[in-house]
Amino acid sequence: MKKIFFLLTLFACSCVQIYAQKVEDKDIIKVDLDKGLINDVEPTAKPKKIKKAFPNFSSETAENLDYNCGGGIFYLNDDMHFFTARDYVEIRGEFKGKISHDVLNQKFDIVANQLGKPDHQVKPQGDDEGIMVVYYKKEYGCLRLNYNISTGNVFEIAIHYKPIGEACMDLCF
Repeated sequence: MKKIFFLLTLFACSCVQIYAQKVEDKDIIKVDLDKGLINDVEPTAKPKKIKKAFPNFSSETAENLDYNCGGGIFYLNDDMHFFTARDYVEIRGEFKGKISHDVLNQKFDIVANQLGKPDHQVKPQGDDEGIMVVYYKKEYGCLRLNYNISTGNVFEIAIHYKPIGEACMDLCF
């Protein structure tokens, strides 16, 4: 009888653990840098679709305004920002989800070993001259990485559904 009780308890604990893992996986935001998707949502999605996929947004700015890069949906707790007017999403340093390539908060030298040589780079002037912005061509458009020149750490990634030349015009520092 003790054996059966032990086995039933072990089985019940296993089921609870499996359920907990499924719930956790469902709630994790997954960024695919190769496909340009965030939980299968593209940065070009309409705000309604983004809010349905990620309902816990912190704030929203209507499109075509003069601030917040023309408008977007912002997830401050997840450090993820959909700029809906310009069709890109930024993932910043405090992001807690999963990213298909380990690039966020990594030294750019290590990142370049993973992704290769960037297709384009820009060194902003003025207040932002301490950063380097690099771009990689992708089938969906381009991947942008911002890194701190003095530390070498990538602090922001962005998925743009535009070619590099157009994505460069979308930057709003």
